[in-house]
Amino acid sequence: MYKRQNETSSDELNNELIELIDIWGGERRAYPNWLITPHEKREVLWTYTKSWSSIFDKKIKINTPHLIDFIYEFLWRKEKSLLPIFDNEVELIKKSIKYDANKLGEIGEEKDKTLFIILALLRYYREEGDKENWVLLFDNATEAFRTQFEGDYLTFEKVLYLLFENNRAELVPLLSGWNASASSVYWMYRKASVLAEIGNLIDAKGILEKALIKTRQKINSTSKLSDYSNVSLESYILVLLTNVNRSIHIKAGNWSIEKNPYAERLNELRQYQCSPLQEIQLLELNIKHEPVKVEIYKTINGFDIGSRQTIHHFLGDNIEALNAFRFLRFFEDAGLSFKLPRLNIGVDGAINAIKRIALYAPFWASVSYTHLRAHETKA
Repeated sequence: MYKRQNETSSDELNNELIELIDIWGGERRAYPNWLITPHEKREVLWTYTKSWSSIFDKKIKINTPHLIDFIYEFLWRKEKSLLPIFDNEVELIKKSIKYDANKLGEIGEEKDKTLFIILALLRYYREEGDKENWVLLFDNATEAFRTQFEGDYLTFEKVLYLLFENNRAELVPLLSGWNASASSVYWMYRKASVLAEIGNLIDAKGILEKALIKTRQKINSTSKLSDYSNVSLESYILVLLTNVNRSIHIKAGNWSIEKNPYAERLNELRQYQCSPLQEIQLLELNIKHEPVKVEIYKTINGFDIGSRQTIHHFLGDNIEALNAFRFLRFFEDAGLSFKLPRLNIGVDGAINAIKRIALYAPFWASVSYTHLRAHETKA
C-alpha cells in the first residue's frame, strides 16, 4: 500500500503521511485504554509500525504540521509496544517540537501532543544518562506547562529521574509534597509504586488500599464497560498490593504462604485482557535463554573474488534487545518492582534483560543492575 522504502519525493511522502496519520489516529482513538497493552496486541502493533522507523534516516523535508502528528502517533505506538526511542530517531523528534539547545519554541494548538513528545524525549535522556539535556528540557517544560494535569506528568518524570540517579535526598521530599490524590487514582497508584520501590511499604499499602476503593467505585458506576482504564488499573493495583503485603509479612517474620485474597478478582479481570502475572511470564519467557550474540557490524564475502561487504545490524533488527527493553519498560510502566524487601518478583528476568541491553543502553543497564544490588542489600 505504501512506498516507504523507495520514496524520494517530499510531496509524495507528505501526502502519504497524511493518510498514515489518519489511520494511526483512528487506531489510537479506538484503543480501550489498557494500562499495559496485552502481549498479542503489542506484537501486532509493532509489526505494523516498525517499517516506518526508516523515515528517520531519510533526508526528505516533512511539513511541520504533519511532522508533529507523525511523531506523536509513532511514539504513541512505540510506547504501547513497550519500546524506547532509538538514537537515530532523536533529531527528528526534537525538530517536531521546535526544540533547540536553549529553549522550547511556540507550542500553539498542539499542546497535548507536544507534552507527550517532550515526556518521551525526557525519558530517552533519562535512560541514556544524558543529565545535561534532561535538565535543560525539563526546566523549559516546567515553564511552558503549568496546569495540574501537566504538572503531575512532569513531577512523575522527575521522580523517576531521581530514582535513576539514586538521589533519595531529593526524591523523598518530592514524593512527600506531591499531592497525587488530588489529581487521579492513577497518580495515587504511581506514587505508591515508587514508595514501594524505595522500601516505604506501609505508606505504599495505605495509598494502594485507598486507590483500590476509588477504582472499584468508578467501575461500579459504569453500566457499559468499553473503556478498560479502570479495570486495567485495578488489576495492577491488586498485583502490587499483593506484593507489598507479602513483603510486609515476610519482614515481620511471617513466612507462611497464605491464599491470595485477590486471586478470584484477578481471574475475573482476565476477561478484559488484564492479566499482569501472565504478562510477566510471557516477557520472561522471551529472554529466559542465554542471549544470542548479535554483532553490530559483520563483514561477509561478496560474490566477486576478493570483495567483502559490511552489514550494519540496527537495534530495531535485534529481537533479543527489543524483548529485553520490553521487559524493563513493562515493569516501569506497570509500576511494579523487580524486588521488594525479601521478595523476588522479577530479578531473574531483569538480569537477563540487562545482559541484552548493555551494548545498546549501558547507562540504563548499569542503573537497573545497581537497583537490583541495592534491594539485595536492603533485604
